[in-house]
Amino acid sequence: MVRLSLLLALAGFSFLPLQLRDHQFEVTELDGGTVMTDFPGLTEMVQPVKWFVINDQSSPILLENAGIVVSEKGNSSYVSRGMATTSKDITEVEVHFMLFDLRSNHMKTLSHTEKFALESGKTFLLDRFSLAKSGPWKAEADEVKQLVASVSFVARVRYSDGNQWIADTREIVREIQALKVKMTNRQR
Repeated sequence: MVRLSLLLALAGFSFLPLQLRDHQFEVTELDGGTVMTDFPGLTEMVQPVKWFVINDQSSPILLENAGIVVSEKGNSSYVSRGMATTSKDITEVEVHFMLFDLRSNHMKTLSHTEKFALESGKTFLLDRFSLAKSGPWKAEADEVKQLVASVSFVARVRYSDGNQWIADTREIVREIQALKVKMTNRQR
């Protein structure tokens, strides 16, 4: 009788909805411009790049017009662009920029963590990431000629009280999978 009661109780729980973290994502598609470069030994390449920005509405930082460009100052490098606005007092932010090729394959993830104290409601430029101690990311000719999209999102934020907000990467990956068709549908 006890086993039957336990079995019925467990069966009843299977009908209760699970409390999952509520994610509301806003995905923005932008024209990231064209990659124009003249690497030694290669002819000039010109191709359009799409920027996709994934903002989790639960994040204390929202990105705007964010993406990766190729800089030709000195050695070729990837440089972040865009803005971010805080809704809480923060001391650290980690932003990821995922790069995708002509077939929507993930090429690499550029990640940068920046420590600074910002009050709620402040906006900062992602361009400053490229000027940080880690500097811009090196761009290889083979990668650049295949680059068609970057996906930007906030991965982690540390609040001024020491607590952290961390992105649910499983949900981010689901959003990226849905974007892959848009990455390869390029207008010529």
